[in-house]
Amino acid sequence: MDADTVRSRIYLRKEEDWEAVFQVHARCFAAVRPANTLIAGITMIGPYDVEIEVEAEV
Repeated sequence: MDADTVRSRIYLRKEEDWEAVFQVHARCFAAVRPANTLIAGITMIGPYDVEIEVEAEV
């Protein structure tokens, strides 16, 4: 991922998916290690189980 990434937010439909999602997040952002927030057990619009929002400074 880009070195300009400073924050990510992860939204999960199912709380039990957090560990698998964090493993992927850690692998993708290993070099950057942005601040992150995880919100689980929410109702999402559409068929999605995960949504990830990323902020960057440029």
